[in-house]
Amino acid sequence: MDKVQLLERYYNSFINETSPRDFFVGMADYLAYADSLTELKTFAEDVTVPKNKLLAHLVNAERAILTRLASIKDELRAYVDEHHIENSTINDAFRDYDGWLEGKIVGSPRLPDALHDQLNEIILALCKMPEHKNFTERYIEYSEDKSYIRRHLPVREYDDFRKVVESFEREEKIALWHQLDEVSTLYQTIKTGRAKLMEMVEELNKDHRNPLAWNVLNHRVLVEDWDSVLIDNSKGSYFFKVERVKPMLERIHTYVLTRFVIGKPTEIMSPAVTTFATLQKAAPKLVVKMQGKKQCGYLELHEGGKRHKIAGIATRQYMLVRYLFNPEHSERGAYSPVFHSNENVYEGIKLPKDKTDIRLKDMATKDARMADIIEWSIKEIQKNKAIRGYLIFKKENLRTYLEITLPEGK
Repeated sequence: MDKVQLLERYYNSFINETSPRDFFVGMADYLAYADSLTELKTFAEDVTVPKNKLLAHLVNAERAILTRLASIKDELRAYVDEHHIENSTINDAFRDYDGWLEGKIVGSPRLPDALHDQLNEIILALCKMPEHKNFTERYIEYSEDKSYIRRHLPVREYDDFRKVVESFEREEKIALWHQLDEVSTLYQTIKTGRAKLMEMVEELNKDHRNPLAWNVLNHRVLVEDWDSVLIDNSKGSYFFKVERVKPMLERIHTYVLTRFVIGKPTEIMSPAVTTFATLQKAAPKLVVKMQGKKQCGYLELHEGGKRHKIAGIATRQYMLVRYLFNPEHSERGAYSPVFHSNENVYEGIKLPKDKTDIRLKDMATKDARMADIIEWSIKEIQKNKAIRGYLIFKKENLRTYLEITLPEGK
């Protein structure tokens, strides 16, 4: 029995379990074996590359807004002191601003959000004092006709920060790296959760810092949730919920299996393809640009090379390529294909008109109809002479995989 077969045996031993205890104990065994495989040594690191890029943008945006907020806080502090303003709301806001900054106050809001809210409280309080109206004008954004206040404390750096946060959170909802983070947290809780909690409590007893108390609280909730599964297997669990975690593991497992495939020379898989190392060097990517009045998707095989048109971005053809291109189903991610079930692929390419498709509503014909739609989409792509030589769709056990090929010598 080879490694892939053994990995599959571990996976199949738990994936269809309905008992939370059996499911998650089996999951822990599966992940422990996966951790032992040299082929998967850099698996988590590779999966989190897109996350690290997003975090780098987030860190830069956070640094910029924190610097700007510090400057505004100093301006407000100087003005309040100079005019000897005594106001409990303002005093509380300044105190809480420092509390957040020094870690004495902790919570779910991001630090720039919390600090921005405190400064906003100060400006709102000053706005209610007619004698300070001229000063507060600089911190107010009015409507175009000046008939109403649109918002207080408009700060470009804060707007930029929120855009980066929202982008991160959008990616987080569908990203493989986020699902891997969640599964890893559950795995570590099963494996060493109680021992880690004891260490954290011991450290907290030596140093009663609020951030550490917040971490202990969060970790304790996880440990107690797992304990509830062990004690009463039928009891509902918030974090260790089979129906929530199972789709994540199905996706991760598909990616893991693919790692064993793409780690080999791709010429073994197809005689028309150069080695996978060469393909990695080529760095194929998806690009969206306007063509006339509509957006179209293109395949770029080499950085700065010719772009091969696939189709409009709202078509099944392009959505199929994008869905299979990487686990994030995104133009931003690098080419890193995995096998996907027909059901998941269909979800990635369905159109509004499908709501009226009778065959999709009927459980007896739904699977066949989804397969037909996928097959039609592939055939439509292959009609495109400019692109069909580069995109190979492989099928295995009702799953689909996208292989990008390079002509010999490229």
